[in-house]
Amino acid sequence: MHLRVTEVEAHNFRSFEQIRVDLDPLTVLVGQNASGKSNLLDVLRFTSESLRKGLDSAISLRRGISAIRRWSAKGRPYDVTVRVILKSDEASASYSFTVGSKRRTEFEVKNEACSITHRGQDLQYEIRNGTWVAAPEDLKKIPLARAALALPIVAAVKPFGLVYNALTGMRFYTIYPNVLREPQPPGVPYPLEEHGSNLASVLREMQRTGNQWLPDLRAVLKRIVPDIGDFGVRQIGGYFVVMLVHEMDTANRERAFFDLSQESDGTLRILGLLTALYQDPPPTLISIEEPELTVHPGVIGVLADVLKETAKRSQVLITTHSPDLMDCVPVTSIRVVERVKGVTRIGPVNKEQIGAVEDRLFTPGDILRLEGLQRGEE
Repeated sequence: MHLRVTEVEAHNFRSFEQIRVDLDPLTVLVGQNASGKSNLLDVLRFTSESLRKGLDSAISLRRGISAIRRWSAKGRPYDVTVRVILKSDEASASYSFTVGSKRRTEFEVKNEACSITHRGQDLQYEIRNGTWVAAPEDLKKIPLARAALALPIVAAVKPFGLVYNALTGMRFYTIYPNVLREPQPPGVPYPLEEHGSNLASVLREMQRTGNQWLPDLRAVLKRIVPDIGDFGVRQIGGYFVVMLVHEMDTANRERAFFDLSQESDGTLRILGLLTALYQDPPPTLISIEEPELTVHPGVIGVLADVLKETAKRSQVLITTHSPDLMDCVPVTSIRVVERVKGVTRIGPVNKEQIGAVEDRLFTPGDILRLEGLQRGEE
């Protein structure tokens, strides 16, 4: 089993002054609009992209270091710090880094540290201001760049690679139906891209290789949209087109094939979400913003079952505004996100409300509607 993120800390990242959040195999973020839910997802995404694409690329994608660090009214700009704790049955690890400004648009890595305990072996390294402070002797020979993280290079030394693989194996999704509706040029067959722009290529590869979860994908799709019996991918010219097989008359076994341009937003989004959740190999973490969008409330329970099942092989982190979805997950997996005087605070549901749910007086959705979920101790 790969390392799972059990704790995230962030200092001066966007709306976070200082936060520490415990994460479960399935964690559900709940809060008002603009409370900072997406910012927590972006802490992990920024970490993953900084390692996978490079720190400069990750910062540029966010329009510069000034758009990432918390706003300061006067004085010196804040340094941004991220720390992640990871655990598995065989290992425990931590990884952190601090990025500061040099000039207006320039930045530097002020500190980076990683430690891991794996099968009785303890390894760690720390870098301050471009200099090795602590590390195995063979690592100290590696030259350092002040504007880049070292873990992508250090990952070649076992078991630091376990940390690198866990953090770069995360995937973040906001599925857009309009992206799925158009014919798609051949793309990478894995992983599914953020908005589903390579859905056809991923589904085609899943069918070609006999993905072990393909029968589950088909079965769940049929539970949510009962007249869909199957799907296929056709190549038309230089494009891939996903076709859904609709069972028009089960008695006479009449079927009709429709490409995605003829399907509803809800059907498209469900297909995209299920593809993200059933792709193989499983990402180390799957993040989805508001999976309930365009989904009929009557099948939210089915979607919740898939999320919980997926959490057995991939860590799952979602945001939601749906009381129905909240009712389908353990109340202890919910984190309440609030904005207090311009700063985001995150914590579990408070003890009184957890007690009311455990005593079966109310559901989390009931409490959300009646008084709102309240944040407890962070």
